[in-house]
Amino acid sequence: MIKIIGMVVFAALFAAAGDSHAVKLDGLFLTMKRLGGSYSPTYYWFRPDGRVLGTAPSGGLTAADFQASCQSQPAYCGTFKQSGEQVSITINGATSTVKINAAEGGYQVDGLATVKAEPMPSAKLNGTYSGSGPRALVSTGSGASVSSAHTYTFKADGTFNRESVGAVRTPDASKTAVGTAGGRYKISGNTLELTENGQTTRHLAFIPYSGAIVIDGIICRERR
Repeated sequence: MIKIIGMVVFAALFAAAGDSHAVKLDGLFLTMKRLGGSYSPTYYWFRPDGRVLGTAPSGGLTAADFQASCQSQPAYCGTFKQSGEQVSITINGATSTVKINAAEGGYQVDGLATVKAEPMPSAKLNGTYSGSGPRALVSTGSGASVSSAHTYTFKADGTFNRESVGAVRTPDASKTAVGTAGGRYKISGNTLELTENGQTTRHLAFIPYSGAIVIDGIICRERR
């Protein structure tokens, strides 16, 4: 069974040789593409009406969730046209073409191993998952960046604890902030609901491979 051992391994996986064919584009696909010196999650959420979202959505995978994601992130919302394995995607006025095909063990986007979001196989989780958010440059030429790390501990009784660490680094100094919270969680399909202090928030979540869970676009690996 394929397991994620870091982003590099995920992106380097290629499906075995064999027959491949065009994929019915309806759902959320996740692959890893090399951006700069590292690999980054890349999302394509295709809808049957020809629309596509090119980033991680929030909330869930219903038609209403798609509409909400397009309204909150219009720069990532566009359209697509499929001709066999070739898919032309137009987002924010720019058009690109990718090859999407079925392959042994899942899918491929331009030859890179790809998974499709499916409903989570269990309504309960039991374990601790950790992942890091992308590091972002604060301003061009400043040398400053922000980064974050998240740890979720889920229990089979429906409770959870969360720890988030955020850091801002400049050439001269760095600052770190730690936040903790806990409460109850509920899973429905691909939607993870977290209730903290009586307030419920909805998050996209799905498991691409054994031992890892994706929460709001961040790949969190289970800690053993």
